[in-house]
Amino acid sequence: MSSTHPLHFYNSQSRQVEAFQPLEAGKVKLYVCGPTVYNDAHLGHARCYITWDVLFRTLQFFGYEVTYARNLTDVDDKIIQRASETGTTPEAIATTYTQRFHEDLARLNTLSPTIEPKATEHIDAMHGMIATLIEKDHAYVTDDGVYFHTPSMPTYGKLARKPIDALQAGARVDVNTQKRHSADFALWKRVEDSAETGETPYGWDSPWGFGRPGWHIECSAMIFKNLGHQIDIHAGGADLMFPHHENEIAQSECCSGHPFVNTWMHNGFVNVDGEKMSKSLHNFSTVRDLLEHYDANTLRYFMLGHHYRMPVDFTPNALNGAKTRWHKLLQQFAKGMQVAQLNEAWLKEAVRHKADCAVLHEQHPDFVAVMAQDMNTPRALAEWGKTFKDLKQSQDADKAKALLNTLVQEAWVLGFDLLPALAYLDEAKSLNEGDFHVVDGVAPTEKAHVLEQLEARRHAKLAKDFATSDAIRKTLEAQGLHLVDRAGGWTTATAPSTADLS
Repeated sequence: MSSTHPLHFYNSQSRQVEAFQPLEAGKVKLYVCGPTVYNDAHLGHARCYITWDVLFRTLQFFGYEVTYARNLTDVDDKIIQRASETGTTPEAIATTYTQRFHEDLARLNTLSPTIEPKATEHIDAMHGMIATLIEKDHAYVTDDGVYFHTPSMPTYGKLARKPIDALQAGARVDVNTQKRHSADFALWKRVEDSAETGETPYGWDSPWGFGRPGWHIECSAMIFKNLGHQIDIHAGGADLMFPHHENEIAQSECCSGHPFVNTWMHNGFVNVDGEKMSKSLHNFSTVRDLLEHYDANTLRYFMLGHHYRMPVDFTPNALNGAKTRWHKLLQQFAKGMQVAQLNEAWLKEAVRHKADCAVLHEQHPDFVAVMAQDMNTPRALAEWGKTFKDLKQSQDADKAKALLNTLVQEAWVLGFDLLPALAYLDEAKSLNEGDFHVVDGVAPTEKAHVLEQLEARRHAKLAKDFATSDAIRKTLEAQGLHLVDRAGGWTTATAPSTADLS
């Protein structure tokens, strides 16, 4: 682990950036709220899980052994409703959309979590927590289930930083006149046949009647069973801060008698064309929709250009700009491989390995420093871009190889897949004549002179001497040559007889 740049993260509870101190030296327990699997993943999911994928990578990069748990909510009223609408079962709906969620995240190049607990596999653990909360007078039984009594926890509201009377009820149930306080939330919801419109009710037996768990108890039970009563980092979208995360804190700390989470982290909201993403606004796009038009690396490049705590506004112009920039980087990477005389086998082997913090700290300390400071991906991308600029200007094979190795390591931390660069490798080979240029249809006696002029023009452009580069271009075009500039500094010069083929 790098001692030069200890990790710092913004803690949503303290509202400040803090030095990260794990509960156990060298190890991190990380929990991220996963999806409710009743529909395809949307843009908010993409932003959330790319963000916490980078966190998972960053923690590993800095030498921590990370247990990353990301749950699946596979019991919910929305799942039951979807099953009823489609004439199938809640289990079938959950299975279908869990598989599609995994497919989407694989396409987004995210790492799999260490464990992926399911709510339906933790019903007994939920029963145990609820029983303890009742025994400790933090919960009470009503005709329709069990509720957590928020005033029983004096610090309730500490994450949202609002007094209890200003907070609204957070349970996914109708208002119950038997509730002792408006902010009390459901731990267990009884289910009657009439509530299921005459259909066979979906739920489990419990000491408090046949029913289903409340939303919030699920995550606490899964954390307790898989990670313990206290964890290092709990992450999720900003929309979950209240009521979900607030209620997780309340029921977890009242149950165990211990602090629950050391560091709370939340990613910012997603907007579409300036408006908050919403089904009612018809700007709700799925990951699958977006991947029809943009590759996963483009989406990642676009998102990581914003700090994870800031809002992201999806617009076609912004995405197209990210797409153009990303593909230029791939082209330059392929050209760098040509300069370094590296082949496809090298790249496939290089991307197999996790980035080494000590090595990368030696190669590019500024990149390591900005990732250590609250995962500052916009500045990390800027540092990454500097390395690409150095690669573009390098004609030394050994230096180019060193720069390529740096880029591969930094790509792993940021979660980029560099294998698509291989699609540009053949183009790099075909344009390798004269190092950066190819000349077609020109007499052999004139070819050397044309290549010399093209190279002089390239150096003028690198020096930002655009007057000279424009003058050389006009001279060559006056000789009847058709010039096409390509990414990475390459230019093709084609004689009139073959110009239409360029």
